[in-house]
Amino acid sequence: MCKRDRQGVDTAVYRRQRGAFRGLSLALVAVTLAMSASAVAAPIDWSGTSGWVPFDQALQRARAENKPVCVVVYADWCPKCRSLAPAFKSGPIVAASKQVLMVLQNSDEKPGWLAQRFGDLGNYVPRIFFLKPDGTLDTSLNSGHERYPYFYTPGKAPLLAEQMSQAAQAAGPPPPPPPPQPAVAAVEP
Repeated sequence: MCKRDRQGVDTAVYRRQRGAFRGLSLALVAVTLAMSASAVAAPIDWSGTSGWVPFDQALQRARAENKPVCVVVYADWCPKCRSLAPAFKSGPIVAASKQVLMVLQNSDEKPGWLAQRFGDLGNYVPRIFFLKPDGTLDTSLNSGHERYPYFYTPGKAPLLAEQMSQAAQAAGPPPPPPPPQPAVAAVEP
């Protein structure tokens, strides 16, 4: 015979269900803690290109040197970003990166310029944008993905290298250096 409480519920069954629910709750807490620990992931190694430049400095240099800017937006917790990073050590991308100014931005740092300039283009990562030397977005250079046009995968690395070169060709040659200033002779009184 089984015991029943005042509402007619079998107390032994209730205890088993409650125990199972507690076990499930503890498992969910453990998974959540594990996920939050992995969210503080080790930094991704993006070395290999000709060098990364801060965004503001890249815009100034782009105008002065007539060079396009390639902006790579990533997050350390993102597995797609981790799989894309080694492509930046490949020969074609390393060579092409010498023709453009490279900006690397962790989206978790939430810089104001990122939301202001590219916020309407989504918050997914990785995202790669090409800017013309005047700082405007070059929408013709994208991954071809219908829904996420600035999302590149490692399989798109050849396209990325090609687009870096296209951006540099579209920008044209750098401006000539300014003519030398004539020397001013000191006048003695």
